[in-house]
Amino acid sequence: MARPKKNGIRRHLHIDPYIWAGESARMDKLVVWYDALPARQRTRMVVDLLVAAIHGELGVAAAADMKDEDSAQNKSALSELLKNMAMDEE
Repeated sequence: MARPKKNGIRRHLHIDPYIWAGESARMDKLVVWYDALPARQRTRMVVDLLVAAIHGELGVAAAADMKDEDSAQNKSALSELLKNMAMDEE
């Protein structure tokens, strides 16, 4: 039995895989987040996040200053970001 055909054209996107860790706190958090993703789903999840960001589906949240390690401010910024990322699917 043949595989079901998918709509559209299959494209290979080459995104530079090299990230310089230790460069900044923001990049270090990105690396920690990426490493925490499930191994076989990382790339698809990152592409889905990029698509949502490009289409404005993530909303707008106040930027958190990474130099200030105030945990209350960071938790507040995270909760605001998560509220903006919620999608109502029907």
